[in-house]
Amino acid sequence: MVGYLDVTCCHEENEPYDLWVREEYRRKGYGRKLLAKALEMNKPKGMMLLVEIHNEAAIHLYESMGFEKMDNQNSVAAHLQM
Repeated sequence: MVGYLDVTCCHEENEPYDLWVREEYRRKGYGRKLLAKALEMNKPKGMMLLVEIHNEAAIHLYESMGFEKMDNQNSVAAHLQM
């Protein structure tokens, strides 16, 4: 297994969580492909997520996919409206 992604699917604004890619496959586009497929399957609903403020790679990925960052104390909340 290269990686996996769980996404809630029963809300107006769903949440991708547990996006995980094996270390040897990171920075090769697999996380982007998983998230892109989740976004496609989630349409027309919006998505939100929480990510640790120290996880710069994840924050960069989410922002590059259109999520907008809303800072708070220990995590970053981000929203994407479809």
